[in-house]
Amino acid sequence: MQFLSPFGSSCGAADFKTLCEDFKVTEIGKFVPSGQGEHLWLWIEKTNTNTAWVSEELAKQSGIKLRDVSYAGRKDKVAITQQWFSLYDPKRISDTVAFDIPNCTILKSVRHNQKLRVGNLLGNIFEIRLRNFTGDYLGLEERLKEISTRGFPNYFGPQRFGRKLNNLPKAIAWVEKGAGRLRREQRSLYFSVLRSYLFNLILSERISQDTWDKVVLGELAQLHGNHSVFSIDNENIALAHIRCADFDISPTGPLVGAGNVSTESVAFEIENKVLEQSQELVAFLHKEANSARRALRVRPMDMTFFQDKNDIILKFSLSAGSYATVFLQNLLEVHDKSL
Repeated sequence: MQFLSPFGSSCGAADFKTLCEDFKVTEIGKFVPSGQGEHLWLWIEKTNTNTAWVSEELAKQSGIKLRDVSYAGRKDKVAITQQWFSLYDPKRISDTVAFDIPNCTILKSVRHNQKLRVGNLLGNIFEIRLRNFTGDYLGLEERLKEISTRGFPNYFGPQRFGRKLNNLPKAIAWVEKGAGRLRREQRSLYFSVLRSYLFNLILSERISQDTWDKVVLGELAQLHGNHSVFSIDNENIALAHIRCADFDISPTGPLVGAGNVSTESVAFEIENKVLEQSQELVAFLHKEANSARRALRVRPMDMTFFQDKNDIILKFSLSAGSYATVFLQNLLEVHDKSL
């Protein structure tokens, strides 16, 4: 599954995830635990370890039900990551447990009055080493400067679609065969895969029309910082162009579902052109999922980069739900050595 980039050819090539320590991720939470409450929050550093598996180990070693262990988001396995987990533990069973989870270190434990929920994140900080870089370093510098101002396309990354993108054809086939019964987790996964796929197609179309970082008439623009959207019409489009150029607002694409606040005019025509080619998937999602909007672009913040012999070191933060791998794909031909 290839999607367009607005930046032209890559600036070179490099190896990614040669070692776990080449990819470091640190969560940026929405709030700090209070120190009191029925939930035990654990700040854990894990290396080359699956997030869901760590949850299973926490449940097993504490004697708490798996459904009472939660996290804000799954992190890459082949990486060093720091993230929160929470355990619903009003009886304080886990206070005396000496957790021993392979490749994991508990850096902090603190009580809080709420569970950690999926999406309770502002974003993530990334520190990435790209090894054996070959290419145009000055061109890479210019590309990074352009992205720091203009942003990059907010595609869902390949990991959303499973190893070797296998979950996408499975999800499409499932719908085509009548969407039979599945485990709740699998059903939810297929919903996410299908919505992400359609969003990516629309974003690719906006790139082909050079409107991925511009508002058009009938747009539902998103205000940065609170994710609220508002319609762009003839009366406000001139000001919206200025606000978009200042990265105060961004154009959006649909996460298809029921109750969608529809775009109009030019924006509707673009979205409809793509979605009418997947009418069966769209009809299914309208019945089964709630709609949402997602910004078509994202801008890395606090970015630094430098060359270390033959390697490139990048450090930056992204808002929750955006993918560092997509950022890299807009820079270089990246060879993922973990696959």
